[in-house]
Amino acid sequence: MGFMDKVKSAAQDVASQAQKATSQAQSKLEQSQLRKKADDVARNLGYAVVRQRTQGVDAAADIDAMVDDIVGIETQIAEQEEVARQAAEQASYQNPPPGQYPPAQPTSAPDSPPTQYPPVAPMPGQASPPAAQPPSQPGPHDRPQG
Repeated sequence: MGFMDKVKSAAQDVASQAQKATSQAQSKLEQSQLRKKADDVARNLGYAVVRQRTQGVDAAADIDAMVDDIVGIETQIAEQEEVARQAAEQASYQNPPPGQYPPAQPTSAPDSPPTQYPPVAPMPGQASPPAAQPPSQPGPHDRPQG
């Protein structure tokens, strides 16, 4: 890889990180605005309950509507937090911190038998390990021959 390729790659990495940071900041701003909206509705809900209890005003319909608003806003906040969490998780797999790598993915098919390695010769002065004995009874994954 030439010098200019390395510079281009580094610039792309910086641009990607800047875009990720901008996206995270936008998400946090939207969540903050939603929380403020929920707080405002909750404050008005409290005032409606106080008016209902102290002045006898029938505010049941208003109270129900405000409760529904708060529940809807909380749902939006939870959805945005989940999207942000997934984006952060995806970004950590694409650009792991130095020295950290994502979990290895299996390279063999799940139905293939495990890899068998040849026995290792003992070091000089060591006794050789006992030979492996075949199982006396078939295991749950052994198929009958025939």
